[in-house]
Amino acid sequence: PLSSKVVWARVGSEASENDWKGQNFKPAERSLADILNGRQGRLFIRVFDAESKLLDSIGFRYLRDLREIHLNGKPYSAETILMPPPLGHPPAALQFIGADGTTIQPVITGDKNHATVQEGGNVIVAPHPEADKISFKLLSGTSHIDTAIELPRIWWQMKRDDDKSDGWRDTPWSMQRLEFRRYANERRRIRLRLPPQITSIHVGFDKQLERVYPSKRETVLCLAEFSDYSHIDQRLNTDAWLNVQCGEAIIALIRVFADPVPRINSFSSEPATVSLGEKALLQWATQNSESCLASIEPDIGSVALSGNISVTLTKTTTFMLRLTASGMDDVTTNTTVTVRYQLGKRFFARVKRKDGSFRRGKGFSRGEIRTAGLTHSDAARRSLPIDKRRRSTHQANVDTIRGVDNDASRKRGPTVERHNTTAL
Repeated sequence: PLSSKVVWARVGSEASENDWKGQNFKPAERSLADILNGRQGRLFIRVFDAESKLLDSIGFRYLRDLREIHLNGKPYSAETILMPPPLGHPPAALQFIGADGTTIQPVITGDKNHATVQEGGNVIVAPHPEADKISFKLLSGTSHIDTAIELPRIWWQMKRDDDKSDGWRDTPWSMQRLEFRRYANERRRIRLRLPPQITSIHVGFDKQLERVYPSKRETVLCLAEFSDYSHIDQRLNTDAWLNVQCGEAIIALIRVFADPVPRINSFSSEPATVSLGEKALLQWATQNSESCLASIEPDIGSVALSGNISVTLTKTTTFMLRLTASGMDDVTTNTTVTVRYQLGKRFFARVKRKDGSFRRGKGFSRGEIRTAGLTHSDAARRSLPIDKRRRSTHQANVDTIRGVDNDASRKRGPTVERHNTTAL
C-alpha cells in the first residue's frame, strides 16, 4: 500500500499571493493539522519515500471552520456514489456543516442555472449532467475560500457509427429486440460517465453480468458484444434488461421488449364449397410473425407467412394453418372446404314400378347406403340424396353409390398449385 512507503510529506499553498512556500514533515511524527497551524485555502500535499522519491501529489481545499459536507442528508466521502433510480436522478441536496454544527451558507460562483441556495444554506442541484461540478465561495473567518464540489453521478449516452452522440441520460432506453440488433449492426456504442471511485463494472442481460470492463472516466460498451446473447439472438417472450453492476448496485441501461405475440388474422377458402374436382383458393394473413415458420396441414407443408394457394380437392377437407417459433406454443387455426358431389345421369336413385321397370326416385334408401358400405354421415358428405321412407334395396342403386365413392376416393389428398403462393 502507498501509506506504508510514505516517509516524508510536504504541504504548501497553491495560491500565488500567499507567501507560505510550504513545509516538510514526517506524517508518522506530526499531523497535518499541526503543520497547517490554522492556515486554510487552496493547498497541495506531496508524499515521498525514504529516498525522497515522489509517490503522489494532490491539491485540496482546507477550511478550518468546515467540519463535513452532507450530500442528500449523508456525509459526503470518497466512497459516495449517486446511483440513478429507475426514474432518473432526483435533485441533489448539498449542505456544508461548520465546526459548531451550524450550516455554512455558500455563494455560487459558477453556473447558476442548475444550482440554487435555499434559505438556511442548503444547495439544491438539478439532475443535469452539466451540474455535476459546482463552484462556491465559503466564508471562513474573515475571508472567503474558493472551493468546488463534483457530484459522483452516473450518466450514459449512445454513440452512432458517424461518431455523433445523443444527449446524456439517466434512464434506460426502450427498444424491440430487432431494433437492438439493428443498432448493433450499425456499430452503436454506449458511453458511460462514471465516478473515479468505480474501478470496474460488470455488464450483461438480467442477472447474466458476465462481461467485466475496467472503469475509466468514460467507459465504452459496444452493442455488438451483446447481440449473440439469447435475449437478442432468439425470440424473447419476456422483457429483458441490459444491466451494469457497479459494486452492489445495478443500473438498467436498455429495456428490450418481449417479442409481440404472433397472430393469425385470417384463414379462409374462396369459395368455401366446391364441386368435386373444382379449385379452391386458400388465403391467410398473419401478424407479428417475423420469427415464425408457417405451414398448412394436411399435405401442403411450408408456406409464406401471408399469402394464398390454390388447391383441387376430391373430398371435404379441414386445413390447419400453424405458426411455429422456438420458445412459444404453436398458433393454429382451421378452415374447412366442403366438396359437393354432383350426381349426373348415372348418379341417381332408381325405384321399381309395379310393372318391374325403373323410374327416377327421390333418393337412396338407408339399406342401399349400408350395403354400399357407407354411413349416413358419409352419404351426407357426398351429397347423396336419401329417401328415408323407402325400405327397398336395389343392387343398381348400390352400384351407383359405390361408383360415387370410388370416384371420390381416387385421390386421397388435395392437388396444390404451389406456383400461386404469394406473400402479402
